[in-house]
Amino acid sequence: MTALRLLIVDDHPLVRAGLRARLLAEPWIAEVVEAADGTEALQAVPDRRPDLMLADLSMPGMSGIELMRRVREVRPDMPVIALSMFNHREYVIAAVRAGARGYVLKDGPLDEIVDAVREVL
Repeated sequence: MTALRLLIVDDHPLVRAGLRARLLAEPWIAEVVEAADGTEALQAVPDRRPDLMLADLSMPGMSGIELMRRVREVRPDMPVIALSMFNHREYVIAAVRAGARGYVLKDGPLDEIVDAVREVL
């Protein structure tokens, strides 16, 4: 697997920092770009050209669902994994309909997120 660039979108700095640290421990991940909200993410997508985006579903302003819809207009080929605290069927369905190729829970082990990134790619 070639070295990849990921984009993490979450309004909580600790979540972003934890995910970033864990993901950068993988030799096949070259860079992790962070965005605190959907607006920052929409700027980072064309500027930084991430290979995959991890997006929180619950953010102030633009939701992760709306972000995924808007990203699909700009980069329909870029895979997205939804991050959520909610293990509810309706959230999963909404995320998949918006373009998510994976759905992981934030309270799960960090290795599950790494596995999800590997699987989706």
